[in-house]
Amino acid sequence: QKCFKNAEGIIFLSNYAKNYISNVLNIKNKTTTVIHHGISNKFISEKLEIETLENYSKKTPFRFLYISTVHVYKNQWHVVEAISKLREKGYPVELTLIGDIIYKPSGDLLKKTIQNVDPKQEFIEHILNVPHEEIFNYYRNHDGIIFASSCENMPNILLESMGAGKPIACSNKSPMDEFLKDGGIYFNARSVNSIFITLEKTLKSLKSFEALNHKNKEELKKYTWNKTSEETIDFIMDTLKRYNDI
Repeated sequence: QKCFKNAEGIIFLSNYAKNYISNVLNIKNKTTTVIHHGISNKFISEKLEIETLENYSKKTPFRFLYISTVHVYKNQWHVVEAISKLREKGYPVELTLIGDIIYKPSGDLLKKTIQNVDPKQEFIEHILNVPHEEIFNYYRNHDGIIFASSCENMPNILLESMGAGKPIACSNKSPMDEFLKDGGIYFNARSVNSIFITLEKTLKSLKSFEALNHKNKEELKKYTWNKTSEETIDFIMDTLKRYNDI
């Protein structure tokens, strides 16, 4: 609260963040703006075509990817259980998780869940750390993307996912829909059954995501680092000018 109170200008990363803070703190007299982060072009794939489920098998499974640090609101353990349910129903799927453990109890829960559903490590892989400059290779080498966070300011990972040209199954919590809009399919990240139903629906309608991929690629034109830097500099200069004129 002290930072907001003492600030001459406030930059929010999403409309959701601005609206939330405005309802909690009195910032009516503050100069505010919303400036989104950008996305590097290396995350934007030219390949937007998607294979049908018939192209996948136990030997060549459909590989889901979920990139995020492990914390209480990231819900990786629910995703793991949903993937296990898909396997039990006969779907040829695997899951790659990428992200360090930020909150140990959540890390312990994730580890326990993986051990319970995949004791032989046949279809769940958890990679703790991948250099950011190599992450785009994982987007390209997987077939579908899951983003199950239930608390975000601006989800940069979701922007990267939108550029990958893959089906996206996403948490229905704001501000995810502010960025993904209708470019993916949504679920309740705290419900294993909701995630399972949504992933099954994704697998049954893979070709429908091609049109969504084109929408996502067009939407990402709004998110460039040049635009971010220009808007940030302009806001700082305007704020300084107003401050000096007081």
